[in-house]
Amino acid sequence: MTRQWRSSGHRKRKILEAAARVYLREGEDNLTIGRLAQEAEASVGSIYHHFKNKEHLLGGLVREILKGYRDQLVAKLDGVEGAEDLVKTVVRHHLLWIEANRNLARLLHQARKTAPVAAGETDLRRSTGQFLKGLKERFLPYIQAGQIMRAPLPVFQAILIGPAHELARNVLSGRCPEVDLTKAADVLAEAAWKAVKM
Repeated sequence: MTRQWRSSGHRKRKILEAAARVYLREGEDNLTIGRLAQEAEASVGSIYHHFKNKEHLLGGLVREILKGYRDQLVAKLDGVEGAEDLVKTVVRHHLLWIEANRNLARLLHQARKTAPVAAGETDLRRSTGQFLKGLKERFLPYIQAGQIMRAPLPVFQAILIGPAHELARNVLSGRCPEVDLTKAADVLAEAAWKAVKM
């Protein structure tokens, strides 16, 4: 799990890692400051120094997971060549990251539905908007060149990543545990390319 975190401070990172462990093992209700202090081997004061309350902690956890996911995707996109490679890299990354980080993906899937995380939704939307804007800029030259379809961002995003995202949600929720996302990545990447190419 530690390979995923890219936090500024060692103590903050340890608290977030401990929060992820408690959340995944014991559920959100048991993620109390006292339980977290025990798991992180940190003082209650240290936790409150980094996170003002449980909502702030859960929001930080979700943001940190998303940051790791996004940073890895951006690193992969820096090496792409051409529209097809760009499309397929986005879809493959989504599924391969989830396969490699199932616990974090499951936590992200579960935690984003909770009221505490929803309280920090404005920050999450802002960072997601910035990320999507940067991603759109990578696609724009291919759209302008007529290699990729032109569509409003939410529509394009649904066509590009929607099927992969839905499959991943079904796998994470246990509805189709027999599916290997690694094997599905190439199939869905090819389908996404066929859907958006001109």
